[in-house]
Amino acid sequence: MTIKPWTTVSSRPVYENKWMSVREDIAELPDGRTTIHGVVTFGECVGILPFVDADHVVLVRQYRYVFGENHRWEMPTGGMHAGETTMQAAQRELQEEIGLRQEHVRILGRTRDWLRYEVPKQWIRREWRNTYRGQKQIWFMLRLTGRDTDVSLRASDHPEFDAWRWGALSDAPDLIVPFKRAVYD
Repeated sequence: MTIKPWTTVSSRPVYENKWMSVREDIAELPDGRTTIHGVVTFGECVGILPFVDADHVVLVRQYRYVFGENHRWEMPTGGMHAGETTMQAAQRELQEEIGLRQEHVRILGRTRDWLRYEVPKQWIRREWRNTYRGQKQIWFMLRLTGRDTDVSLRASDHPEFDAWRWGALSDAPDLIVPFKRAVYD
């Protein structure tokens, strides 16, 4: 026996920002009844692992307003612009966030599938609870072919980080917020 799928009768946007969207669908069930179904969609992002050698990557430090805590070390990440491929987004983010251009790195690989995380409610300030849920990301692994002096946190008009350093990749999961650790492992 084949089960009849749910059918979307209507869809109404509820909220959208550059990181996520929320919509309310009216769905028809297989028995003809209808129900309201909430759908949360995460924005698409890229993550970048710039290796200096086999064991060390660039770590950047950023104050995380959403989490109401001190600065955190992490790898560069950023949202995709409309019409960008994941590769184009990674190259743009690398330039904007840490000043590295295509000639400063060699691409070694990327994740095949999207990696996702959700932010636990207790980590989100009350005023952000209905506007931020998490991200889905494609990660790129790069090898730095330039020099340390090519790294610049002031490459854009709106710097996001206040410090950078080389760090052991094995230490990275312990430096970031706990709910992102599965993505970094």
